[in-house]
Amino acid sequence: MNKLRFLVLFFFTLFISACCCSENMIVLRVALFPEVPDRIEIFHKLEAVYEREHLGVNLELVEDENALKGYYEGGLLKVSADVYEIDTLFLRDMIAAGKIGPIDLPDLPFTGEAKKAVEWNGDDYGVPHWLCGNFLFYKKGDKEIEDAESWEVLFKVLEKETPPIILDLKGKSTLGGWYLSFASQILGMEPVSKQIMNDAKPNDMVVTLIRKIADQCKTDICRNEKWHKRSASFPEAFIDKKARAYIGYSESLHYALKYQENYCQNTGDCLKFEEIAVRNLPKVSGQVEDSHLGWVDALAIRKDLFGVKRELAESFIRFMVSERAYDMILKPEEGRTRPYLLPARRMNAVDEIPLYPELYKAQSGRKSGTLPKLNEKLRALGAKLDCVLSKSPDDAESLKQCYDPHPETDLSEESPRDF
Repeated sequence: MNKLRFLVLFFFTLFISACCCSENMIVLRVALFPEVPDRIEIFHKLEAVYEREHLGVNLELVEDENALKGYYEGGLLKVSADVYEIDTLFLRDMIAAGKIGPIDLPDLPFTGEAKKAVEWNGDDYGVPHWLCGNFLFYKKGDKEIEDAESWEVLFKVLEKETPPIILDLKGKSTLGGWYLSFASQILGMEPVSKQIMNDAKPNDMVVTLIRKIADQCKTDICRNEKWHKRSASFPEAFIDKKARAYIGYSESLHYALKYQENYCQNTGDCLKFEEIAVRNLPKVSGQVEDSHLGWVDALAIRKDLFGVKRELAESFIRFMVSERAYDMILKPEEGRTRPYLLPARRMNAVDEIPLYPELYKAQSGRKSGTLPKLNEKLRALGAKLDCVLSKSPDDAESLKQCYDPHPETDLSEESPRDF
């Protein structure tokens, strides 16, 4: 009986202590970039370590729709958080909205393009975390693809393959990004960004190039809404040898590796992960800038955060960009698949991971667009591009958006909106 009383009192004391402590906890709300492989699992792994070393702090992951599905539709600006992981495409928008303020960069070897992406008007507004950009993946030893310097040469190399190349050419943000990527090489990042902001007529050469790339790929793959919404489909198809080449972000390798591990072990008919090679995208005809489009995800702090909470937010960001945190993410325990995210700083341990040296080489010198409201303009441009490219047979929604049907008129008789 005495033993039972002791146990009851013991657990009651623990319960009261937990309640008292929780009332005094400092809560840091963190809004992470939504399109990270195994995002929640990664957060909880880092959360456990940080909270264990900072007693009294509770990291809380922001999980509302604005931070997830609506991120590129104005949702990020509606999110309430203490620490934001932002695509620097929104840097100026977040500054103008009073959401984030200046922050001191840790003395770490961030890449040059990453540091430029977080700077505005002499101040830094974010700490670079990840680098993003499109890369060309192909089978190791395919010298024709490896040596193709321009898109024209690549088209000739791939013209006999069906489909010769696969990539995502669907979605407002995706197509707007492709336009900015190609146009910035011809006109320069700053001039083309200003043209887009002023609703200038799209460059004919760029539109023609995007059309040619779309034609090189089967419409029911590259222009398919279902594939677009499930982006893992593209790297999986490449591993499944359904294309000679594939274009995508570095983290798409996560899905390629996962597919290879889960579905190809017994068949032996897939491209082995160690057979994958990666390079930069080909050059565009008339290119004036020897750089491609690259995005940076940065960690920023709420503008009106002060005192102890501000200090904790800064310490959390320093932890997130530490070698220790990157190591936890990029070298997962047995049974987990590497996310293949590209850190915004160079580290010897990361350079030892297969394909990372090649990814950094291809990413070097890339430029980002950061003008205010550029994302809105790119999405509007992407919607127009979507209407002038070939359609997937099952993409009824796109067809509806690209025509102005009247109730008494058959949809097929309408003309698509032009630029």
